[in-house]
Amino acid sequence: IVGAQRNAGALMGLSFAEFVERIQQSEDSASAFDIWLAGLNDLGLNHAILGYVLPGRDPTRDQYFATNYKTEWLNHYEEQGYAQADLTLQQAGHGSGPFSWERLLERHELSPFQRRFYGEAADLGLKQGISSALVSAPGISAVYSVASDEPDVDCERVLAEVHARTALLHKVFMDHLAVEMAPAQPLTPREQEVLTQWARGKTAWEISQLLSVSQETVKFHLKNCYAKLGAYGRIAIVKALYLGLITIDPEDIQFL
Repeated sequence: IVGAQRNAGALMGLSFAEFVERIQQSEDSASAFDIWLAGLNDLGLNHAILGYVLPGRDPTRDQYFATNYKTEWLNHYEEQGYAQADLTLQQAGHGSGPFSWERLLERHELSPFQRRFYGEAADLGLKQGISSALVSAPGISAVYSVASDEPDVDCERVLAEVHARTALLHKVFMDHLAVEMAPAQPLTPREQEVLTQWARGKTAWEISQLLSVSQETVKFHLKNCYAKLGAYGRIAIVKALYLGLITIDPEDIQFL
């Protein structure tokens, strides 16, 4: 989780042109996120989350995201399994354009579980909001949600500007992550090949047969990949995809 809003107060009142200039000059992903938050505050939106997930994954796990949501709410969300009740996340995950939560919920009859989820979210300050998917790297889904603790914020009025600002943040954020997450040492061609097959769901034995090496050699290469990426298992796959170290069809990605 990326800590946020360290100095957003000093950035209040940014016009869109000023926002573009400031975020393009940001030094890292955290400062870019702070600038985005400041612009959202000007529009009456004071809670935000930007997440990147792989297809088929539990949206509350194995992802990179930046947020100023309270840690207590994020933990409670996961413990209660609220991803199953979160229509906004599900709609955004389908690759939709930007939408307001109010319009989305108007089209659905909520179950008791969903009513409980949205009631608790509102009690914690997530009363109105906007969500959307964003174009991202192959095999990675990017989604965001921004919210207000004021029930009368007109999200439809600011929807287009929020999405435009967030699309720019997304590009800058990914550029920063590519630098911040880069391994100290590059992966060798054989390590890239092994990790690619691992991401496709192949076992160590299957990879050994494909590459005509022993299972111990496959495991050795995977261990080196994890060490260089500073991540293990699924997170290493996420990181390698982010950095363009492996490239595969999203439909081929499997998780064991």
